[in-house]
Amino acid sequence: MWTYTVARRYLRRYLTRPGLKPRQIPSCPYPIPPCRQAKPADKPYKLSDGGGLYLLINKIGKYWHWDYRHTGKRKTLAVGVYPDTGLAKARERHQDAGKLLAEGI
Repeated sequence: MWTYTVARRYLRRYLTRPGLKPRQIPSCPYPIPPCRQAKPADKPYKLSDGGGLYLLINKIGKYWHWDYRHTGKRKTLAVGVYPDTGLAKARERHQDAGKLLAEGI
């Protein structure tokens, strides 16, 4: 599993190589299978995707949520239910909502 220190070392080593262009680093620290394999536990838990988007796993089901700040207050937007809304669709809705928030709508 990647820890913060390991990720920093990797990025420092990769980005300081001469003559190489940095590759695009994926925004999701988790590939798709952990989303599928996540099982409900006694307490709800989250699998973070980055940028405030996360998968909330309850006893009831799996839900995509986006945490953001608007006018100095923390807010949460429900993006969708996991089996119906996949990772790509959740990211697309997250980006669309971010654009609307930036426009002030």
